[in-house]
Amino acid sequence: MTSEELRMIWKKEESIAQIKGWDFSHIRGRYEEEDSLPWDYERIIHQLLCDSMKLLDCDTGGGEFLLSLHHPYGNTAATEGYSPNVQLCRETLLPLGIDLRECADASHVPFDDNSFDMIINRHGDFDPSEIRRMLKAGGYFVTQQVGSENDRELVDAVLPGTEKPFPHNNLKEQREVFEKAEFDILMAKEAFCPIRFFDVGAFVWFARIIEWEFPGFSVGKCFDRLLQLQRIIESDGKIEGTTHRFLLVARKPVYTYITLREKPELKETAAEWFHSKFNVPIEAYLECMGDYLDEKTEYGWYLCLDGERIVGGMGVIENDFHDRKDLFPNVCAVFTESEYRCRGIAGHLLNMVVEDLRSKSISPVYLVTDHTGFYERYGWEFLCMVQGDGEPEMTRMYIHR
Repeated sequence: MTSEELRMIWKKEESIAQIKGWDFSHIRGRYEEEDSLPWDYERIIHQLLCDSMKLLDCDTGGGEFLLSLHHPYGNTAATEGYSPNVQLCRETLLPLGIDLRECADASHVPFDDNSFDMIINRHGDFDPSEIRRMLKAGGYFVTQQVGSENDRELVDAVLPGTEKPFPHNNLKEQREVFEKAEFDILMAKEAFCPIRFFDVGAFVWFARIIEWEFPGFSVGKCFDRLLQLQRIIESDGKIEGTTHRFLLVARKPVYTYITLREKPELKETAAEWFHSKFNVPIEAYLECMGDYLDEKTEYGWYLCLDGERIVGGMGVIENDFHDRKDLFPNVCAVFTESEYRCRGIAGHLLNMVVEDLRSKSISPVYLVTDHTGFYERYGWEFLCMVQGDGEPEMTRMYIHR
Protein backbone atom coordinates (compact mmCIF):
# COMPACT_ATOMS: atom_id res chain seq x y z
CA MET A 1 0.00 0.00 0.00
CA THR A 2 1.42 3.39 -0.96
CA SER A 3 1.88 6.24 1.50
CA GLU A 4 -0.86 8.21 -0.23
CA GLU A 5 -3.28 5.30 0.09
CA LEU A 6 -2.42 5.10 3.78
CA ARG A 7 -2.94 8.84 4.14
CA MET A 8 -6.46 8.53 2.69
CA ILE A 9 -7.33 5.68 5.06
CA TRP A 10 -5.98 7.56 8.08
CA LYS A 11 -7.69 10.79 7.07
CA LYS A 12 -10.99 8.90 6.94
CA GLU A 13 -10.41 7.60 10.48
CA GLU A 14 -9.59 11.11 11.56
CA SER A 15 -12.78 12.52 10.04
CA ILE A 16 -15.09 10.05 11.81
CA ALA A 17 -13.38 10.21 15.20
CA GLN A 18 -16.15 10.96 17.65
CA ILE A 19 -17.49 9.19 20.67
CA LYS A 20 -20.81 8.88 22.44
CA GLY A 21 -20.56 8.02 26.09
CA TRP A 22 -17.32 6.08 26.42
CA ASP A 23 -17.76 3.65 23.54
CA PHE A 24 -14.65 2.31 21.79
CA SER A 25 -16.49 -0.30 19.76
CA HIS A 26 -15.35 1.36 16.50
CA ILE A 27 -11.82 0.01 17.02
CA ARG A 28 -12.76 -3.25 18.73
CA GLY A 29 -10.45 -6.01 17.51
CA ARG A 30 -8.00 -3.47 16.12
CA TYR A 31 -6.56 -2.61 19.51
CA GLU A 32 -6.45 -4.17 22.94
CA GLU A 33 -6.06 -2.63 26.34
CA GLU A 34 -5.01 -4.88 29.20
CA ASP A 35 -7.85 -4.72 31.71
CA SER A 36 -6.58 -7.24 34.26
CA LEU A 37 -6.04 -4.58 36.93
CA PRO A 38 -5.12 -5.83 40.42
CA TRP A 39 -8.50 -4.62 41.67
CA ASP A 40 -12.13 -4.80 40.57
CA TYR A 41 -13.61 -1.30 40.67
CA GLU A 42 -17.21 -2.46 40.38
CA ARG A 43 -16.80 -5.13 43.03
CA ILE A 44 -15.24 -2.65 45.47
CA ILE A 45 -18.22 -0.33 45.01
CA HIS A 46 -20.71 -3.15 45.62
CA GLN A 47 -18.86 -4.21 48.77
CA LEU A 48 -19.49 -0.78 50.29
CA LEU A 49 -22.85 0.10 48.72
CA CYS A 50 -26.32 -0.89 49.87
CA ASP A 51 -29.70 0.02 48.37
CA SER A 52 -30.60 2.61 50.99
CA MET A 53 -27.48 4.70 50.33
CA LYS A 54 -27.52 7.90 48.29
CA LEU A 55 -25.08 7.47 45.37
CA LEU A 56 -23.51 10.12 43.10
CA ASP A 57 -21.53 9.29 39.97
CA CYS A 58 -19.39 12.30 39.00
CA ASP A 59 -18.51 12.65 35.30
CA THR A 60 -20.74 9.72 34.45
CA GLY A 61 -19.98 9.81 30.69
CA GLY A 62 -22.99 8.27 29.03
CA GLY A 63 -24.10 6.65 32.28
CA GLU A 64 -23.23 3.16 31.07
CA PHE A 65 -21.22 2.13 34.12
CA LEU A 66 -23.65 3.77 36.54
CA LEU A 67 -26.56 1.81 35.10
CA SER A 68 -24.55 -1.42 35.34
CA LEU A 69 -24.54 -1.02 39.13
CA HIS A 70 -28.36 -1.42 39.23
CA HIS A 71 -28.64 0.93 42.21
CA PRO A 72 -32.19 2.08 43.02
CA TYR A 73 -32.82 4.99 40.69
CA GLY A 74 -34.45 7.10 43.38
CA ASN A 75 -31.22 7.00 45.38
CA THR A 76 -28.98 7.68 42.37
CA ALA A 77 -27.59 10.95 41.02
CA ALA A 78 -25.04 11.84 38.35
CA THR A 79 -23.11 14.76 36.89
CA GLU A 80 -21.72 15.22 33.39
CA GLY A 81 -20.15 18.21 31.67
CA TYR A 82 -19.41 17.08 28.10
CA SER A 83 -22.30 18.37 25.97
CA PRO A 84 -22.85 15.29 23.76
CA ASN A 85 -22.86 13.08 26.85
CA VAL A 86 -25.17 15.45 28.72
CA GLN A 87 -27.76 15.03 25.97
CA LEU A 88 -27.29 11.26 26.00
CA CYS A 89 -27.79 11.16 29.77
CA ARG A 90 -30.92 13.28 29.50
CA GLU A 91 -32.32 10.65 27.16
CA THR A 92 -31.26 7.61 29.22
CA LEU A 93 -30.98 8.62 32.89
CA LEU A 94 -33.65 11.25 33.47
CA PRO A 95 -36.60 9.02 32.36
CA LEU A 96 -35.51 6.50 34.99
CA GLY A 97 -35.73 9.06 37.79
CA ILE A 98 -31.98 9.51 38.23
CA ASP A 99 -31.11 13.02 39.40
CA LEU A 100 -28.85 14.35 36.61
CA ARG A 101 -27.09 17.71 36.93
CA GLU A 102 -24.99 19.26 34.18
CA CYS A 103 -21.61 20.19 35.65
CA ALA A 104 -18.23 20.89 34.07
CA ASP A 105 -16.53 22.30 37.19
CA ALA A 106 -15.42 19.73 39.77
CA SER A 107 -14.97 22.49 42.34
CA HIS A 108 -18.58 23.67 42.09
CA VAL A 109 -20.92 20.70 41.93
CA PRO A 110 -24.63 21.65 42.16
CA PHE A 111 -25.61 19.44 45.09
CA ASP A 112 -26.12 20.35 48.75
CA ASP A 113 -23.75 19.65 51.62
CA ASN A 114 -23.89 16.18 53.22
CA SER A 115 -26.08 14.77 50.43
CA PHE A 116 -24.45 11.42 49.64
CA ASP A 117 -23.34 8.21 51.29
CA MET A 118 -21.07 7.37 48.36
CA ILE A 119 -19.53 9.32 45.49
CA ILE A 120 -17.87 7.44 42.65
CA ASN A 121 -15.71 8.77 39.84
CA ARG A 122 -14.13 6.73 37.08
CA HIS A 123 -11.62 8.68 34.99
CA GLY A 124 -13.25 12.04 35.75
CA ASP A 125 -12.14 15.26 37.41
CA PHE A 126 -12.55 15.78 41.14
CA ASP A 127 -11.85 18.23 43.95
CA PRO A 128 -11.32 16.58 47.35
CA SER A 129 -12.74 19.53 49.30
CA GLU A 130 -15.90 19.48 47.17
CA ILE A 131 -16.19 15.71 47.56
CA ARG A 132 -15.87 16.15 51.32
CA ARG A 133 -18.56 18.85 51.32
CA MET A 134 -21.10 16.63 49.55
CA LEU A 135 -20.42 13.44 51.51
CA LYS A 136 -22.20 12.60 54.71
CA ALA A 137 -20.06 11.76 57.73
CA GLY A 138 -18.73 8.25 57.19
CA GLY A 139 -19.42 8.46 53.45
CA TYR A 140 -17.16 6.89 50.82
CA PHE A 141 -15.37 8.24 47.76
CA VAL A 142 -14.31 5.54 45.28
CA THR A 143 -12.31 6.56 42.23
CA GLN A 144 -10.35 4.84 39.50
CA GLN A 145 -8.18 7.32 37.64
CA VAL A 146 -6.07 7.55 34.51
CA GLY A 147 -2.60 8.41 35.77
CA SER A 148 -0.18 11.04 34.50
CA GLU A 149 2.05 8.46 32.75
CA ASN A 150 -0.78 7.09 30.63
CA ASP A 151 0.10 6.41 26.94
CA ARG A 152 3.31 8.42 27.20
CA GLU A 153 5.28 6.22 24.77
CA LEU A 154 2.51 6.63 22.18
CA VAL A 155 2.33 10.39 22.68
CA ASP A 156 6.10 10.69 22.30
CA ALA A 157 5.96 8.62 19.11
CA VAL A 158 3.83 11.22 17.30
CA LEU A 159 4.16 14.40 19.39
CA PRO A 160 7.59 14.30 21.05
CA GLY A 161 8.09 16.79 23.87
CA THR A 162 4.38 17.11 24.65
CA GLU A 163 3.80 17.98 28.30
CA LYS A 164 1.70 15.72 30.48
CA PRO A 165 -1.86 17.07 30.67
CA PHE A 166 -2.27 16.15 34.35
CA PRO A 167 1.26 15.81 35.77
CA HIS A 168 0.11 15.49 39.38
CA ASN A 169 -2.46 12.76 38.77
CA ASN A 170 -0.64 9.88 40.41
CA LEU A 171 -1.29 7.78 43.48
CA LYS A 172 1.36 9.33 45.73
CA GLU A 173 0.35 12.95 45.18
CA GLN A 174 -3.41 12.36 45.17
CA ARG A 175 -3.25 10.29 48.33
CA GLU A 176 -1.46 13.20 50.03
CA VAL A 177 -4.12 15.61 48.76
CA PHE A 178 -6.92 13.49 50.23
CA GLU A 179 -5.09 13.06 53.52
CA LYS A 180 -4.64 16.82 53.73
CA ALA A 181 -8.39 17.16 53.10
CA GLU A 182 -8.83 14.98 56.23
CA PHE A 183 -10.03 11.78 54.57
CA ASP A 184 -9.26 8.30 55.86
CA ILE A 185 -7.60 6.29 53.08
CA LEU A 186 -9.05 2.78 53.03
CA MET A 187 -7.43 1.51 49.81
CA ALA A 188 -4.74 2.85 47.49
CA LYS A 189 -3.38 0.91 44.49
CA GLU A 190 -1.58 1.68 41.23
CA ALA A 191 -1.00 -0.32 38.03
CA PHE A 192 0.79 -0.05 34.69
CA CYS A 193 -0.50 -2.28 31.87
CA PRO A 194 0.13 -2.66 28.11
CA ILE A 195 -2.02 -1.14 25.36
CA ARG A 196 -1.57 -2.37 21.76
CA PHE A 197 -2.73 -1.20 18.32
CA PHE A 198 -2.75 -3.54 15.34
CA ASP A 199 -3.31 -0.93 12.65
CA VAL A 200 -2.38 2.75 12.48
CA GLY A 201 -5.92 3.76 11.54
CA ALA A 202 -7.17 2.56 14.93
CA PHE A 203 -4.42 4.57 16.59
CA VAL A 204 -5.38 7.70 14.60
CA TRP A 205 -9.00 7.38 15.72
CA PHE A 206 -7.86 6.85 19.33
CA ALA A 207 -5.48 9.83 19.34
CA ARG A 208 -8.19 12.14 18.01
CA ILE A 209 -10.63 10.95 20.67
CA ILE A 210 -8.14 11.33 23.55
CA GLU A 211 -7.34 14.88 22.51
CA TRP A 212 -6.11 15.98 25.95
CA GLU A 213 -3.29 13.42 25.74
CA PHE A 214 -2.56 14.12 22.05
CA PRO A 215 -3.06 17.91 21.77
CA GLY A 216 -2.86 19.19 18.22
CA PHE A 217 -2.63 15.71 16.72
CA SER A 218 -3.64 15.36 13.08
CA VAL A 219 -2.74 13.07 10.21
CA GLY A 220 -1.27 15.98 8.29
CA LYS A 221 0.88 17.21 11.15
CA CYS A 222 2.13 13.76 12.20
CA PHE A 223 2.12 11.94 8.87
CA ASP A 224 5.83 11.07 8.75
CA ARG A 225 5.71 9.71 12.28
CA LEU A 226 2.62 7.71 11.47
CA LEU A 227 4.52 6.14 8.58
CA GLN A 228 7.19 5.10 11.10
CA LEU A 229 4.48 3.45 13.22
CA GLN A 230 3.19 1.70 10.08
CA ARG A 231 6.65 0.21 9.52
CA ILE A 232 6.72 -1.04 13.13
CA ILE A 233 3.35 -2.74 12.66
CA GLU A 234 4.50 -4.33 9.40
CA SER A 235 7.56 -5.64 11.23
CA ASP A 236 6.19 -6.51 14.69
CA GLY A 237 2.46 -6.79 14.13
CA LYS A 238 1.64 -4.07 16.65
CA ILE A 239 2.60 -0.80 18.30
CA GLU A 240 2.59 -0.83 22.06
CA GLY A 241 2.36 1.62 24.92
CA THR A 242 1.58 1.60 28.63
CA THR A 243 -1.55 2.60 30.48
CA HIS A 244 -1.42 4.08 33.98
CA ARG A 245 -4.27 3.57 36.44
CA PHE A 246 -4.69 4.11 40.15
CA LEU A 247 -7.44 3.44 42.67
CA LEU A 248 -8.35 5.38 45.80
CA VAL A 249 -11.03 4.52 48.32
CA ALA A 250 -11.41 7.27 50.91
CA ARG A 251 -13.84 7.82 53.77
CA LYS A 252 -15.05 11.06 55.30
CA PRO A 253 -14.29 10.68 59.01
CA VAL A 254 -16.93 10.56 61.70
CA TYR A 255 -14.56 12.10 64.22
CA THR A 256 -15.72 14.78 66.63
CA TYR A 257 -13.44 17.71 67.43
CA ILE A 258 -14.12 19.50 70.71
CA THR A 259 -12.65 21.84 73.26
CA LEU A 260 -12.67 20.54 76.82
CA ARG A 261 -15.19 23.24 77.71
CA GLU A 262 -17.65 21.53 75.37
CA LYS A 263 -17.33 18.26 77.33
CA PRO A 264 -15.98 19.15 80.79
CA GLU A 265 -16.92 15.68 82.03
CA LEU A 266 -13.89 14.39 80.07
CA LYS A 267 -11.43 16.30 82.28
CA GLU A 268 -10.13 13.29 84.25
CA THR A 269 -10.16 11.01 81.19
CA ALA A 270 -8.26 13.57 79.14
CA ALA A 271 -5.71 14.21 81.89
CA GLU A 272 -5.08 10.48 82.18
CA TRP A 273 -4.78 10.16 78.39
CA PHE A 274 -2.20 12.95 78.09
CA HIS A 275 -0.34 11.63 81.15
CA SER A 276 -0.07 8.20 79.45
CA LYS A 277 1.59 9.80 76.41
CA PHE A 278 4.06 12.19 78.07
CA ASN A 279 6.29 12.11 81.12
CA VAL A 280 4.32 14.81 82.91
CA PRO A 281 2.43 14.26 86.21
CA ILE A 282 -1.30 13.88 85.85
CA GLU A 283 -1.74 16.59 88.49
CA ALA A 284 -0.16 19.14 86.13
CA TYR A 285 -2.72 18.36 83.44
CA LEU A 286 -5.59 18.48 85.92
CA GLU A 287 -4.45 21.88 87.18
CA CYS A 288 -4.18 23.40 83.68
CA MET A 289 -7.47 21.92 82.59
CA GLY A 290 -9.15 23.11 85.78
CA ASP A 291 -7.98 26.69 85.19
CA TYR A 292 -9.33 26.52 81.63
CA LEU A 293 -12.70 25.13 82.71
CA ASP A 294 -12.96 27.74 85.49
CA GLU A 295 -12.20 30.46 82.89
CA LYS A 296 -9.07 31.58 84.72
CA THR A 297 -7.29 31.31 81.38
CA GLU A 298 -8.20 31.08 77.70
CA TYR A 299 -5.35 28.62 77.07
CA GLY A 300 -7.45 25.60 76.18
CA TRP A 301 -7.39 21.85 75.61
CA TYR A 302 -8.53 20.31 72.36
CA LEU A 303 -9.55 16.73 71.62
CA CYS A 304 -10.44 14.49 68.69
CA LEU A 305 -12.92 11.74 69.55
CA ASP A 306 -13.74 8.59 67.63
CA GLY A 307 -17.02 7.78 69.29
CA GLU A 308 -16.18 8.18 72.97
CA ARG A 309 -12.49 7.39 72.57
CA ILE A 310 -9.85 10.12 72.61
CA VAL A 311 -7.63 9.53 69.58
CA GLY A 312 -5.84 12.87 69.34
CA GLY A 313 -5.29 15.96 71.38
CA MET A 314 -3.21 18.99 72.30
CA GLY A 315 -3.24 21.86 74.73
CA VAL A 316 -2.06 25.44 75.14
CA ILE A 317 0.06 26.60 78.07
CA GLU A 318 2.20 29.64 78.88
CA ASN A 319 5.58 27.96 78.35
CA ASP A 320 6.38 24.44 77.17
CA PHE A 321 9.51 24.00 79.33
CA HIS A 322 12.09 26.10 77.45
CA ASP A 323 14.22 29.19 78.04
CA ARG A 324 12.33 31.68 75.81
CA LYS A 325 9.73 32.83 78.34
CA ASP A 326 8.98 35.81 76.08
CA LEU A 327 7.53 33.56 73.36
CA PHE A 328 4.05 32.58 74.52
CA PRO A 329 1.55 30.96 74.54
CA ASN A 330 2.77 27.51 73.48
CA VAL A 331 0.90 24.61 71.92
CA CYS A 332 1.88 21.51 73.89
CA ALA A 333 1.22 17.79 74.21
CA VAL A 334 0.53 17.22 70.50
CA PHE A 335 -0.34 13.55 70.07
CA THR A 336 -2.36 11.26 67.79
CA GLU A 337 -2.80 7.54 68.39
CA SER A 338 -0.57 5.60 65.99
CA GLU A 339 -3.40 3.84 64.15
CA TYR A 340 -5.09 7.20 63.48
CA ARG A 341 -2.08 9.00 62.03
CA CYS A 342 -1.98 10.32 58.44
CA ARG A 343 -5.70 11.11 58.62
CA GLY A 344 -5.43 14.86 59.11
CA ILE A 345 -6.33 14.79 62.80
CA ALA A 346 -3.34 16.72 64.11
CA GLY A 347 -3.68 19.28 61.32
CA HIS A 348 -7.36 19.80 62.10
CA LEU A 349 -6.60 20.27 65.80
CA LEU A 350 -3.77 22.71 65.06
CA ASN A 351 -6.07 24.81 62.90
CA MET A 352 -8.72 24.62 65.59
CA VAL A 353 -6.29 25.90 68.23
CA VAL A 354 -5.10 28.81 66.08
CA GLU A 355 -8.63 29.90 65.16
CA ASP A 356 -9.91 29.57 68.72
CA LEU A 357 -7.09 31.69 70.14
CA ARG A 358 -7.34 34.22 67.33
CA SER A 359 -11.04 34.68 68.10
CA LYS A 360 -9.90 35.74 71.58
CA SER A 361 -7.27 38.12 70.16
CA ILE A 362 -4.43 35.78 71.15
CA SER A 363 -1.84 35.73 68.37
CA PRO A 364 0.83 34.72 67.47
CA VAL A 365 1.13 31.20 68.91
CA TYR A 366 4.32 29.17 69.36
CA LEU A 367 5.36 25.53 69.70
CA VAL A 368 8.56 23.56 70.16
CA THR A 369 9.24 20.38 68.19
CA ASP A 370 11.94 18.20 66.70
CA HIS A 371 9.84 17.60 63.58
CA THR A 372 10.57 19.29 60.26
CA GLY A 373 8.18 19.52 57.32
CA PHE A 374 4.98 18.73 59.21
CA TYR A 375 3.90 21.97 60.86
CA GLU A 376 4.74 23.96 57.73
CA ARG A 377 1.75 22.31 56.01
CA TYR A 378 -0.56 24.16 58.39
CA GLY A 379 0.92 27.63 58.18
CA TRP A 380 3.55 27.37 60.89
CA GLU A 381 7.02 28.87 60.31
CA PHE A 382 10.37 28.01 61.86
CA LEU A 383 11.39 30.89 64.15
CA CYS A 384 14.53 29.99 66.10
CA MET A 385 16.27 27.38 68.23
CA VAL A 386 15.48 27.28 71.97
CA GLN A 387 16.95 25.46 74.93
CA GLY A 388 14.60 23.00 76.58
CA ASP A 389 14.64 22.75 80.37
CA GLY A 390 17.12 20.03 81.30
CA GLU A 391 17.67 19.06 77.68
CA PRO A 392 21.24 18.60 76.33
CA GLU A 393 20.34 19.72 72.79
CA MET A 394 18.50 22.77 71.54
CA THR A 395 15.15 22.29 69.80
CA ARG A 396 13.15 24.06 67.10
CA MET A 397 10.66 26.83 67.85
CA TYR A 398 7.79 27.47 65.41
CA ILE A 399 5.39 30.40 65.16
CA HIS A 400 1.92 30.79 63.70
CA ARG A 401 1.28 34.47 63.04
